Amino acid sequence: MIKIFLVSIIFFSSVFGITSYTLAQKQKKIYPLGKKIYNYTCKDIKKGEFSSIDELYNYIDKHCNLDEKRYKEALSWYIWDNFHSEKLLHVKFDYTKKDKCPVCGMFVYKYPSWVSMIEDEHKNKYYFDGVKDMMKFYFERDDKKNLKLYAKEYYTKEIFEIHKAFFVIGSDVYGPMGDELIPFKTKKDAKSFLLDHRGKEIKTFNQLDEDFVWSLDE
Repeated sequence: MIKIFLVSIIFFSSVFGITSYTLAQKQKKIYPLGKKIYNYTCKDIKKGEFSSIDELYNYIDKHCNLDEKRYKEALSWYIWDNFHSEKLLHVKFDYTKKDKCPVCGMFVYKYPSWVSMIEDEHKNKYYFDGVKDMMKFYFERDDKKNLKLYAKEYYTKEIFEIHKAFFVIGSDVYGPMGDELIPFKTKKDAKSFLLDHRGKEIKTFNQLDEDFVWSLDE
């Protein structure tokens, strides 16, 4: 009886409601699949238009040409968890094989997962091989208020503006230049990464200063 009851719960959940996944499942399978689908179709969806993920799923079910439930769910979770209620950024990293990090001189194209970018008020773009070097460059500038700073979220690889980001410090994951400031959109994901990869602490953008950033090289 118990076995039948549990099977029934799973069945009704899969038929009538969106499936719940653990963070690990989302990071490994759901988000990558959702991102591929998002880049292919329904890119005009904003989470702020919906009050719940079920409402978002129902919209996708009716308006996006997706046959399989798992595709609809992957797209729903990707949009709901990673874009929050913010306006989606349509920022692209258009670096070439000639672009070098102005701090260390490395060619950034070799490290696509770690590339970050600063754009100034004149639309000049500077590419870096990690957030750490970008912050070194940032602290040297006199026009900080006019700079836009972008990085790739570690799990989703989505480009986002980092002034509200959370950075994991001292983990067992290293960037091209060693210890790195690993960026996340949410504190929840930063905590999960910290626990999984033996990180030492989490800092916000406003908690970073020049001395601390340079100390990561010691």
